[in-house]
This record gives sequence, C-alpha cells and structure tokens, in this order.
Amino acid sequence: MMNIADKVTFEIQNELRELIGEVSAKGVFNGYGIFHKKLMFGLYQDNHFYLRGVGKLAIYLEEQGAISYMEHTDTPAIYGDNYYLLTEKIRQNKKWGCPR
Repeated sequence: MMNIADKVTFEIQNELRELIGEVSAKGVFNGYGIFHKKLMFGLYQDNHFYLRGVGKLAIYLEEQGAISYMEHTDTPAIYGDNYYLLTEKIRQNKKWGCPR
C-alpha cells in the first residue's frame, strides 16, 4: 500500500526512475523531498518539481531557463534557495547532459 508521499509524487518518481533508478519521497517543509540513495536532490511542492543545483549545475539550470524555488513559490521553505523549477524543455529532453 502506498503512503501519502508516494501517492502525491507518483508521476515525478516514475519520470525520475527512468533516468536514475530508484527514488523515494518523504514529507519535508511544505512539500515532499525526493531522495536517491538517501540523498535529497529534489523538492516536490504544489505539483511542481524543483531540482537541487549548486555551483556549475545551478548556473547551467539558470542558463536553460530554470526558475529559483525562492522566486517561484508563495510559501518558500527555509532551505529552498538551491532548488530550481525545471522548464518543460529540460524535462522533455532526457538526453541533455549535465555540465562537467
């Protein structure tokens, strides 16, 4: 039986599993943390997925049009400044590589 976090995040978990394997969700802040191997790398809130990005990845995401979580949400979490809402262009193109 699925818990509430898994029910709410079912679609994004399936999308991410195609790319990185098993993921899980747990209630955090005002939404749900998305985890891979016990590391939180995403935030799901109000039907939006935010990817954690720092350094070169943050710059890359901003160049691709990703919007900072702090700018996008009306109810920002305390530690949400390193999370980015991915554009449909980024989410649709599964072959895009990450910066090195």
